[in-house]
Amino acid sequence: MVYMHDVAEVHDGNAVQTNIVHVDGNRSVLLSVFKNGTTSTLEIVGGIKRMLQIIKPSLPDALDIKPIGDQSIFVRAAISGVVREGVIAAALTSLMILLFLAVRARR
Repeated sequence: MVYMHDVAEVHDGNAVQTNIVHVDGNRSVLLSVFKNGTTSTLEIVGGIKRMLQIIKPSLPDALDIKPIGDQSIFVRAAISGVVREGVIAAALTSLMILLFLAVRARR
């Protein structure tokens, strides 16, 4: 059995609940996980999803766990955008160098 205090620093940092959470019209419980330190957002979200798959069979069937506000989607999109722009920049730079070399070779 893995306890929360074995893998994280756990403390009650919130005030008493004064609101009610609804998801898809049903009363729900919201558990927010915040990252601190140098661990990657993608690693944290991946670890949470893996652990949910492991503990899911031991939970009651009526309990439905859904992620809301998954920041890893935006992080993956940002990484993908940076990689795509890097490839485009490398291709254009290579093309410009080849063009300059071709012009220089003709002289």
